[in-house]
Amino acid sequence: MSSEGYGPAPRTAGTRYCRAGRGRGAPGRGAFVARHSADGIVLVKCWRPPEPQPSAQGRRGRAVFTVAVAALATTMTLLLAGVPTGQPDTGPCAARASVEAYAGGHLLRLRAEPGAGSATLVHLCAGDSIGRVRSWAISIKGDDRTAAVQRVADRVALASVPIGPGTAAVAVTVVPESGQSLTFTAPVTSP
Repeated sequence: MSSEGYGPAPRTAGTRYCRAGRGRGAPGRGAFVARHSADGIVLVKCWRPPEPQPSAQGRRGRAVFTVAVAALATTMTLLLAGVPTGQPDTGPCAARASVEAYAGGHLLRLRAEPGAGSATLVHLCAGDSIGRVRSWAISIKGDDRTAAVQRVADRVALASVPIGPGTAAVAVTVVPESGQSLTFTAPVTSP
């Protein structure tokens, strides 16, 4: 058998099955099989290629994307809702307008405002960890005189300190109802 001038007959001629030639990169199974009968009739059997299964990498990518979108939505909700930070924004010692001083792991906030004459009114606010305050004392560092302090509430007091223009370091001594006295040092600027 020959291929009419094109050289020897192909190896599949006269065999029962012929498969379509696969090119490089083609899937492992051809799209059709041709059957040759003795009559020379060709019957072609076609089948649908199997549905590709979703890969684990594709599912993982969708899961990562879903988690990222959920995290972004949660973050934006928290940012836009304005989660309270626990610092009071109002009152005699607002966190943004006050100077913070620490002693023994406790917090004292000081806020200065103009007073009568050369005096400066200083609001004193003890942190929650100090508890109720029995007595207060305030003085300018380097000066032996103490200023007058008026107790306003359990942890709040108001002092009249003779601070000239500029900044002065003050020492505040707090005696809580329970525990040892605490001495805080902080710079106070006269407004």
